[in-house]
Amino acid sequence: MAIKIGIDINGVLADNKRAHIKTHDYSVFSVMKDAIDIVREIVNQHGAENVYIISRVKSHQLSFITGIWMETHNFLKETNVLLDNVYICNMLKDKARIAKELRLTHFVDDRPAVLNHFPESIVIIAFQPGDKEMKKYPDVLSRAKVANSWKEVGKYLNVA
Repeated sequence: MAIKIGIDINGVLADNKRAHIKTHDYSVFSVMKDAIDIVREIVNQHGAENVYIISRVKSHQLSFITGIWMETHNFLKETNVLLDNVYICNMLKDKARIAKELRLTHFVDDRPAVLNHFPESIVIIAFQPGDKEMKKYPDVLSRAKVANSWKEVGKYLNVA
């Protein structure tokens, strides 16, 4: 089965959960363990044209920081994700709209509040979702695959 996947940045690719830094400048955050290797393998197996980065930011400044994060970690070069496949939006529900327009088959996000907007036709992977949000969105989590690591994401996609 061909996979066409969307991936969030903050909390999924950028490791803001273990950081003790209180900032919205996630350009300072490291890359989640194994993220680059698994994303590269997804690109290798399913084609760069089928891998998208879709991130919500609240301002143009944060949009700029997203670019700095990707450049700091050589993310596009290391994974072979295409720059044209990076989408920035400013509302949570926009991720689902973009995913539908792109006809994605899968989406990885850390926030059930985001995944709540996705149609059932898209396989959702909740990446290290927080306990509070898990309790708020039981319907989402009943249909989501929950991954606590990038290796688990890889297993769900048969690339690990």
